[in-house]
Amino acid sequence: MHPLRSKAVPLLIMLAFLSAALPVRAAQMPLDQLTAPSSSRLILTYCRFSVGSGVMMRYVDAKCGVLHVPENPALPAGRKIDLQIYVLPALNPDTKGLPIFHLEGGPGASAIQGFGRVWYDAYAEIRKTHPIVLIDQRGTGHSQPLNCIEISSQTVSDLSKALSPKEDQANELIRLQDCYKRLSVTADLHFYTSIELADDTDAVRDALGYDQIELFGNSYGTSLAQIYLKRHGDHVAGAVLDSVTGPWNYPFLDAPNDGQASLTKVFALCAADASCNKKYPQLDAQLKKVLASLTANPITQTATNSQTKQPRVVLITAGRIESVLFELLYNMTGITEIPLLISQMAAGNYTTIARSLAQASDSDPIALGLYMSVTCAENAAFYTDAVLKTHRQVSVFSGTDLKALCKVWPSAALTAADVAPVRSNRPVLILSGGFDPITPVRFGTETHTRFPHSSLVVFPNQGHGIIPVSKCAQTIVETFFSSPNQAVNSICAVKDLKPLFVGAYSVELIPFRSDSASFVGEIPRGWKTEQDDAITFMSSPDGLQFAGAGIYRFQKPDLVKDALLAQIEKRFGTVEIKEQQTISLLFTSQVTLAFTLNRPDQLYYGLIVLQARGDNTYAIWQAAPFNWFSASVAAITPGMFTAMHEAN
Repeated sequence: MHPLRSKAVPLLIMLAFLSAALPVRAAQMPLDQLTAPSSSRLILTYCRFSVGSGVMMRYVDAKCGVLHVPENPALPAGRKIDLQIYVLPALNPDTKGLPIFHLEGGPGASAIQGFGRVWYDAYAEIRKTHPIVLIDQRGTGHSQPLNCIEISSQTVSDLSKALSPKEDQANELIRLQDCYKRLSVTADLHFYTSIELADDTDAVRDALGYDQIELFGNSYGTSLAQIYLKRHGDHVAGAVLDSVTGPWNYPFLDAPNDGQASLTKVFALCAADASCNKKYPQLDAQLKKVLASLTANPITQTATNSQTKQPRVVLITAGRIESVLFELLYNMTGITEIPLLISQMAAGNYTTIARSLAQASDSDPIALGLYMSVTCAENAAFYTDAVLKTHRQVSVFSGTDLKALCKVWPSAALTAADVAPVRSNRPVLILSGGFDPITPVRFGTETHTRFPHSSLVVFPNQGHGIIPVSKCAQTIVETFFSSPNQAVNSICAVKDLKPLFVGAYSVELIPFRSDSASFVGEIPRGWKTEQDDAITFMSSPDGLQFAGAGIYRFQKPDLVKDALLAQIEKRFGTVEIKEQQTISLLFTSQVTLAFTLNRPDQLYYGLIVLQARGDNTYAIWQAAPFNWFSASVAAITPGMFTAMHEAN
């Protein structure tokens, strides 16, 4: 869920969420165990479910089916919508955990695509005992999506244009009108609200033969989960609401102020850290100066999209700076980079911003038609003058005038009762992140008051979407789904690590010679070392960071990669590759891998760099808790890699 549309930034750019998680291995089920319940009325057939994207995409076994539902519930014989459904079986066939229906964010995001890219790793323990049901809701993904190509097709060209906010909104209104007109030929957009989506979800439950299910919702998916509880709560054994919101919270009106509150927390955290405050003083004042300068004189730069490799001409405006900052606030990796980014811009360096905008220009994360139909019916329609006055914006961020956009997007006429806060006696687990700029902790607190059998767990140093980046959250959720009526033990959330800021965190590197004499170089002062074949393993004094370096003689990077991964897994935990990049040059080649490291206490991110030099491969790897990863790698890996060479 992302409502912001900064000046001259197309709406689609502002709707992306979270970077993809791209694992490489998973247990596979025998085909005869990939079955639906015996009472299922929905025909499911064997299919392959895609996990990850790009060069690291792979496929796992699943069952797929299509359920035909009426677009207009009052006309069951009328036009039908084909709902695409995937069922991922429990990995342990002897368990009988309840099925979990995963409700994706947006509104308008594909649950099937999103789960494979973002959530698959986070569900690793849950999937051992619970089947997962994924539905591309009507109007999304493979279920007759309501995509607005009129807007997405113009995203790249708009990046280079200098448009006033008035011109930008006029263009967007025209494109939305054109999209509505085209979609209305084959869809009645009055029947695309959370009510229909909740009823579709229950139709899938019934067709699969399930009586009791569990729900997991993230972002907008938490709003849909609450509507489902209201309409079909007798079928819910428990629900997890990760980054909770609902129309009664007025998230779109409050987003600028909530984003400002999150940014203020970042500035305060940096100011309270001596090294960060010294490196990046007066961040608030620097940012205001940058925005004022760009308001007067926007800057044009060319940047290359790292995925498409296409150059993009980008006009950098104050509004576009706002959009990038808001996106960075969504997760702690982005947050740890904000002080450095502001410092770079204050010095006249806009390379990172240009690259971020070029990257976003080629993304089309949601079906904008569904997004508009849901938000216009459930949010903007209830923006009275009194409500607008109560939620006045006082922020560096510009908000979306959703009410103006909805004037060209006729939608369902709902009643106040349709969007009233939901109450239920069912067990509910609520997760909130202290830095979340769009579904803040107060939304979790408000939700907690409405569900008498609920638990609220606050992760003080997380952003939007908790379980993909928190081992603690994964453990709590897995335990809850196993026993929804038991008390929730959330003590691990108190240990949520504060972030380290990129460029402010520093480590002194000192000379080092490996025991095997395979290399000499530099390592962090005070880190413990241990030799294992060609690699020297290292760990920080607090035991929370890990690294390694070594030279593999007469071996190519591809062979070294497998050997090194096996060594890391043996010592530290399960490794899942997220991304891999290979660069081949005239006399050398380099393989870079990003991975997650599953530890009992923390979810770690890691990096491996393998470079062929002659007949040998130089290897560096490093891993740190998610909130520390970017800063730790920036402080250690480049220096270690540059200093490493063969021992004489």
